[in-house]
Amino acid sequence: MSLRALVDITTPYSWIHAWTYENIVADAARDVQVDELEARFLRRLAPGARVLDVGAGGGRITAWVAERRPDLRVEAVEPAATQRARAERATRGLGTVSVREGDVDHLGAPEASVDGALSCGAIKHWPDRARGLRALVRACKPGAPVCVTEVDRSCRFDDARAFVARFPTPAVLRPVMLANFRTFVAGQSLDLDEARSLAAGAGLREVVVDRIPGSPLLLIAGLR
Repeated sequence: MSLRALVDITTPYSWIHAWTYENIVADAARDVQVDELEARFLRRLAPGARVLDVGAGGGRITAWVAERRPDLRVEAVEPAATQRARAERATRGLGTVSVREGDVDHLGAPEASVDGALSCGAIKHWPDRARGLRALVRACKPGAPVCVTEVDRSCRFDDARAFVARFPTPAVLRPVMLANFRTFVAGQSLDLDEARSLAAGAGLREVVVDRIPGSPLLLIAGLR
């Protein structure tokens, strides 16, 4: 595993990072945030809405959205070919889902062209987080919901420990995984004050920036 990828979180995922995330972390990350995504995002979408899932990774959240709302037209946007392949497998046969190459700086969506946008666990990887969030908002129509979730750098120790306990790994490995999570993942992410600053400059209305209860994640939610 490249040391550079550990100390610079904007470095593209190697295959081993992608494998580790998808096989160890992804289910836990999905499960601790779906209630907030339901309340802050899905319930605000009209039938047949077109939505973007930016930085979709292996498609865990994309698949959940498509299962919960098969009426939606969901576009998973992901730069890594290995992750796009996983997302295609995860969403095969689920509603109207497309998976395509792109990232937050290359959305492939004109301004005010989609009915909602979400990004889960990706903003920490963006080279310019403020620019990326503004681009995500600009792609949305007026009144469209936008929801971004991410690891909270200032997360409580007990929440981080409980999160790592969800991983399908032997208990003996969890102290090491917890240390890595807090150092290399949370440590390079954003905290609540940074998230509030990003939201304030993104052109959102009715903004909520808060921790996701019982988890080491935070969310930014609002309307274009």
